[in-house]
Amino acid sequence: MEEYDTICFHYGAEMPVWEKFGNTSTRIKYWTKRSAIDFLDEYCNDSTWHECFKVMGGILFLKGKNNRFLRQWLDITLHHPDVIIDPTEEELRQQPEGFAFHKHEQSVITALANNNESTLVLPEISETNGYHSFVYAERLRASNAWQFFIEKAKHLMRHYLGDDFIEKTKRRIGL
Repeated sequence: MEEYDTICFHYGAEMPVWEKFGNTSTRIKYWTKRSAIDFLDEYCNDSTWHECFKVMGGILFLKGKNNRFLRQWLDITLHHPDVIIDPTEEELRQQPEGFAFHKHEQSVITALANNNESTLVLPEISETNGYHSFVYAERLRASNAWQFFIEKAKHLMRHYLGDDFIEKTKRRIGL
């Protein structure tokens, strides 16, 4: 933080668990709607960010009240909300090949982070290194405390026992 005003983290080139979303590539061009790409190209006066890996939206380190990245992010969010919102039905029919989903603020963050000399973009390890990370990202969805407890228990069992053991056990008991 001595050299940079903003530090953020990008995913690796592929995230196999994202196959369920239609694309395992983390290149932001697959996760940004066409109208947002057009706007951000003009806003940044650059289009090389299309090939960049998606920046995580939940973990950013920012400093300074005159932080350029933060001011641009706020400007877009407040004055151009159409860049962030989901694509309309009509827009969905006009998306480029390989488009999976529009990732809202991550599209904006990725474009700005990769076009700002005072921003450092590092590889993430909070999801791919799991419990061995300083910051650990976990996506447990639960509607109440009991469901959270059950999901957390399943997650920990898989972590400590391993995927092979869990899958073999499920097959043996018919799940």
